[in-house]
Amino acid sequence: MKLRWWALFALVIGMLMGPHLASIPGFVMVGTGHYTVELRLSLTLALITVVMLGVLLAGAALGTAGSLKGHVRWIARSRRQRRSRLKTQEGIRALTEGRWRDAETMMVEAAKASEFKLINYLGAAMAAQENGALDRRDAHLRMAHVTDPDADIAVGLMEARLHLRSGHYEHALVVLQQLDRVAPRHAPALKLLQHVLRHLHDYHALERLLPRLRKYEVLPEARLAKLETEILRARLSTAGDDVALLRTLWRSASRAARRDVTTFVVYVRALVKAGSIHEAEKLTRKFIETLWDKDLIALYGEIPGRDAALQLTTAEQWALKRQPDAVMQMTFARLAVRAQNWLKAQRYLNELVRSAPSTEAWLMLADVYERLQEPDQVKACISAALKQAKQK
Repeated sequence: MKLRWWALFALVIGMLMGPHLASIPGFVMVGTGHYTVELRLSLTLALITVVMLGVLLAGAALGTAGSLKGHVRWIARSRRQRRSRLKTQEGIRALTEGRWRDAETMMVEAAKASEFKLINYLGAAMAAQENGALDRRDAHLRMAHVTDPDADIAVGLMEARLHLRSGHYEHALVVLQQLDRVAPRHAPALKLLQHVLRHLHDYHALERLLPRLRKYEVLPEARLAKLETEILRARLSTAGDDVALLRTLWRSASRAARRDVTTFVVYVRALVKAGSIHEAEKLTRKFIETLWDKDLIALYGEIPGRDAALQLTTAEQWALKRQPDAVMQMTFARLAVRAQNWLKAQRYLNELVRSAPSTEAWLMLADVYERLQEPDQVKACISAALKQAKQK
């Protein structure tokens, strides 16, 4: 377009200035060696103008040729990218249809000229995973990282999920810990990290992670409360004989966790295991006074307190307010056996096997009859226990 305007401008100038230039007097002499050329001044000016126009035309032609070459390259590149997009589309379709080998092949081929190399390599890694080709999966993940170094989080999350799909929780943990150092506030990475830590039963690490899970709202509050309770139970179960640690864990727990019956049962059993039996019995008795629960009633019968007879008397008071059920009768029987009150134990166990017979109850009754030196009853109870066991 510019060339046309320049040509038109030169034509107008030539028409206007041509007659004036032709009338200019004078000559121009050009010589070299033994040769000399003499030209009219007007002709010399005309020749210079023509040469300049030729140079301009040549430059324009070269520019047009370069532009044409660039246009051809653009067309070729567009065609490659279009083919790449079609292969990417086919690869995604193959992934969703479960054609893993086709999906991997298409995704890798598409990545060569794709605008979305990251997506192609991640898709190829997923397909290789499903094919069981873990080496190729890792190679595709490396290529995804090389292609887009800023996509550490996306590639890391995909790698962690693929490790989990293979059941390699330890490998996933390594990847997620690296991500956690890079992006400590990334909610999906934190959520996946807590899932892995729960599976690996690393409750110390979960306890350290819990404040961030709450701060960044990674999980709903109900899930966080449940996780907190789960951590507390695990810590209580693994505290061993350290009574001071048990008390510290329990006092530092939330009120909701301490009111949870299942968690309280874990705490009391941990106290019994650590040797703090009197404390366990006292706490359980107080809890039952505020909350009637079958698990607490059963727990009370399992605690080997200092005075089993006093425990039995305490428990029998409950029957004045509530109709005894199978759980209460089993608790009474256990406490009576521990107090060596064989007649009461016999009565409670006979009531129990009539209302809710079980192998355990029959065997306990057989032991009581042995203490009472009634061998025929012992044989009958053992026979009933075997029959009860076969019915399960």
